[in-house]
Formats: sequence, C-alpha cells, structure tokens
Amino acid sequence: MAGFFQSSGSGRLRVMEFRASGSFPVPAGLKTVSLFLVGGGGASNAQTYAGQGGNIVKINYDVTGKASCVVVIGAGGTNGGDGGSTTFDGAVVAVGGKGNVGITNPMSIADGGEDGFGGHGIGYASTAAFITANGGAMNAAAGANSGGGGGGATGTGGSGYLRVEWYE
Repeated sequence: MAGFFQSSGSGRLRVMEFRASGSFPVPAGLKTVSLFLVGGGGASNAQTYAGQGGNIVKINYDVTGKASCVVVIGAGGTNGGDGGSTTFDGAVVAVGGKGNVGITNPMSIADGGEDGFGGHGIGYASTAAFITANGGAMNAAAGANSGGGGGGATGTGGSGYLRVEWYE
C-alpha cells in the first residue's frame, strides 16, 4: 500500500499512522500528502445480524500553508450502533459502517475490505469457519483499528485508522 502516489524522483517516502485521534504536523514546505482513511466499523445487535465495515477513502490532499491538520479516528460501534467517521483536517471523511445491517448470510457480507481494512462482520456461524475477513466472526468483535464490522449477536465494530504518506 505504501506510495500510492508517485515520487517526483527525489526524496524519501515518509509515513505516519494514526490509531487514535491526534494532529498531523505538516512539515515546512510540504504541498501534498496521500491519505488512506478507514471509518469505524458498525456493531452487531443482540440477534444474528452483523455490522458493516467502515468506508475507505484514498485521496491526495493539499496541505500548502498549513501548520497542522486535526485527525479524528472513528470509534467502532457498540450495541448495534454505527461506527464513527474518521476525518483529516475536517475536510476528508471516511464514514463509519452501519450497525445491525440485518444480513445474516456470511457469503454476501464477509468481504475482506481493501488492503486488509473495512471488512464486514459475519452474521451466523454455520458456514463461517472457512470465510476470511477482517470483520468479526460470529459473536466476536472486529480487530482494533481495522474498521471491520462486528460479528453477529455480540460483536463490536473495529475502530478506524488513518495513514498519511508524503515525500521529502
């Protein structure tokens, strides 16, 4: 996933990951950063319904003239609730996944997301053993900072994630 925009031919790739809210200090003279954001995953409810994985956004963003940019990491949903949105500088948003999506067929929702993030939870266990996804399995929470949806019955959603890349 590193370097999803190309270097101008000089400089080294720099990376900063956020697993909790904070601030990105913009290096002097930097004009553009590449962002990879994942919203928090939605939670399952008390039935067998699973939570939806958080949305994923990849974008190049202009930081010219900025001293810093605020980062908010979306929380994973609980008790059937939606996941929180992950934001960068208040302008770029990866919306959190919906909680309690009402789908119980794991084959239709247990995708792996993108780059290992944002997979949906698994709704029931009868065929879930062979399905791989970063969302929670039946009765299980999604991993922290995965943006995955919670598995059916008791799963909470995974919190969001943000990655900033730039060349200097």
